[in-house]
Amino acid sequence: MFFEREDVSVNLLEVLYLEQKDVKKVNPGRTFDALSFRYEADTQLKTEQESLCVGANTVCYFPARVQYTRICKKDKMIVVHFNGVNLPTGKIQTFTPQDPEILGELFRQMYDCWQSGKKGYRYGCTAIFYRILEEICKQSRNENTPSSVLEEGVAYMMAHFAKPDVTVKEAARRSNLSEVYFRKLFKERFGVSPRKYIIDLRIKHAVSMLESGYYSLGEIATRLGYTDYKYFSAEFARAMGVPPSKYRYRFTENDLGGE
Repeated sequence: MFFEREDVSVNLLEVLYLEQKDVKKVNPGRTFDALSFRYEADTQLKTEQESLCVGANTVCYFPARVQYTRICKKDKMIVVHFNGVNLPTGKIQTFTPQDPEILGELFRQMYDCWQSGKKGYRYGCTAIFYRILEEICKQSRNENTPSSVLEEGVAYMMAHFAKPDVTVKEAARRSNLSEVYFRKLFKERFGVSPRKYIIDLRIKHAVSMLESGYYSLGEIATRLGYTDYKYFSAEFARAMGVPPSKYRYRFTENDLGGE
């Protein structure tokens, strides 16, 4: 779904309020993306591949360059036009939230902020946009999804990845799963093993610590849960292509000396 990736970036173009009746409109394929929340609706969205029936309290995502026809008896909505990066393409997607009032209010706040035109309003609207994506992501989870089943184990890994005693076994226990099944579900959800996930977290933080210039190589290894510096250096080299000592040298050499 459009909200599942957490590396999405957006440039907002406009936020509109629309209230229409008895409309049939062909969209030839806009150059920008759109996200809408419908407060009232009796609408059909038709593409060459499918026809979607859209009612009230529905979030719709329209990727750029998708051709469709909108046929509505009534449509009352707030729609956001934007250019997005790392969003899916090719297909209109709809989502019916469990608690639509929260999302409806966020879209209203975004519209009011946009209409105000006050200094910094684009930053404010962009912040609300990401809150909308966060809320959609939260409401999309239920007890039967791999994400929610794994949630406690993933939270444990996020909180303890820098500790020497962090284990996949403990993560599985916190999710009330066998270690084998936890590993299976985790790989299906995240595309990597739990152990690789922990290593990636460590290396990501090691890079930040190296670039800060505040820590020695030994301190970084210790702070990230490694009791053996050589092992840390080897894992870092596998992930980054160079050992931490060379990475620091390259970063320092290329530092532009400014914010």
